[in-house]
Amino acid sequence: MKKNLCILFGGNSTEYAISLLSTANVLAQCRKLADYDIYLLGISQTGVFYEYLGPDDRIPIDEWLADPAWVRPVSFIPGRLQGYHREASGPDQVPSDQPIDIFFPVLHGQDGEGGPLQGFLEILGAPYVGCKHLSAGLMMDKAFANTLFEQGGLAQTPWLSLKRQSSPPTYQQLSEEMAAKGVCFPLFVKPANAGSSVGISKVADPADLVAALNLAFSYDRKLVLENAVQGRELEVAVLEDTDGQLVVSPAGEIVPGHDFYDYEDKYAADSQSRLLLPADLSPEQSDEIRRIAAQAFQLADCRGLARVDFFLRSEDGAILINEINTMPGFTAISMYSKLIALTGLSPQDLMIKLIHSAY
Repeated sequence: MKKNLCILFGGNSTEYAISLLSTANVLAQCRKLADYDIYLLGISQTGVFYEYLGPDDRIPIDEWLADPAWVRPVSFIPGRLQGYHREASGPDQVPSDQPIDIFFPVLHGQDGEGGPLQGFLEILGAPYVGCKHLSAGLMMDKAFANTLFEQGGLAQTPWLSLKRQSSPPTYQQLSEEMAAKGVCFPLFVKPANAGSSVGISKVADPADLVAALNLAFSYDRKLVLENAVQGRELEVAVLEDTDGQLVVSPAGEIVPGHDFYDYEDKYAADSQSRLLLPADLSPEQSDEIRRIAAQAFQLADCRGLARVDFFLRSEDGAILINEINTMPGFTAISMYSKLIALTGLSPQDLMIKLIHSAY
């Protein structure tokens, strides 16, 4: 008997457009799975949930809401329905329930992958792909994630966290705190809860720091400042197999087309960035980075999948953890699927394992 698989997409996030692109690729593979009936729930940028019945190709170009006949508002009834309730939005419609066996949330950004949606699905009692709400929330918040890595003994670049205050610190106060933490220029200023390099600035001149802080504060009330690392950017894909064992890919390398791997570099069609698959590492480096990736996945109590990002520092060859992405992109140029392919898994095999991991 077929199971009902529901793919969630969109959301009230700065990464809404990336979710649509990721969903197109996930959906294309899930359509090939004979054991599942596919249902689609889109979340508008205002946070409204709709069942989507239109053509698949309208999703990546953000036209899924273009025709009212394609969408139907839904609601949820915790305790009664592991799924969703179709509302009657027209005279010819009657309310109905749609049970769902597994949810696959293909959302990026704070609301979609940062814990709120995962907690909501847990209230519904519904199996879902990806990390549970606590792990998702901790890894979305760069300050909490860095603290966890620090306590777990994982090497990282010097950093500090800064919160918006009614009376912002003077430059002298901030300089003293930076010095105490070993943070120096050039450095990155990042919103603590954001992804896809949104709101991030690289600051080499102290005179540019205030503008970078203001930009990051426009996205979040908490920031992370961290030393820029002179070195190579490496990423490792981790997949939790059906038996609970971890599949850890070889590392891939990102060669940015810009000064750093920013939003345009990641997603623009004419991006000049390059992906080296696998990265040119010694056997010892490759083994060590894969070991640390698995350690970080377990330290954060991740589930299902994650992409673990690193720096390989030029001056001493140190492997520094950067972050864990608990719902990495699945766009046509995203790294996660390309890395998993290095382990011998096909895109369909990946979808099957991810869906099974939800149980």
